[in-house]
Amino acid sequence: MVAVDEAFTGHLWDGESYVVLYKYLYKNTPLYATYFWQGRRSTIVDKGRAAALVVDLAAKLKIDSVQLRVPQGKEPAHLLRVFGGHLVVHSGR
Repeated sequence: MVAVDEAFTGHLWDGESYVVLYKYLYKNTPLYATYFWQGRRSTIVDKGRAAALVVDLAAKLKIDSVQLRVPQGKEPAHLLRVFGGHLVVHSGR
């Protein structure tokens, strides 16, 4: 897993898979949602690694997290809101 430079926040590549950890408060309690976004041209291996990283991340951070698989083109509104309402998807890796 490699952190994405802040300058590229909201920019994804269709040949990659990404893990997004989102922390939010609900009634003053911190809750977590972990998305694993799968680019259309991402390999099966990369998709599987992203799914495994979601589980590993929750265990490492000792958090309970709602885990959401997001294939490219099926982004839910709540994920888009994390990125200010939209994503830019580039071709390539």
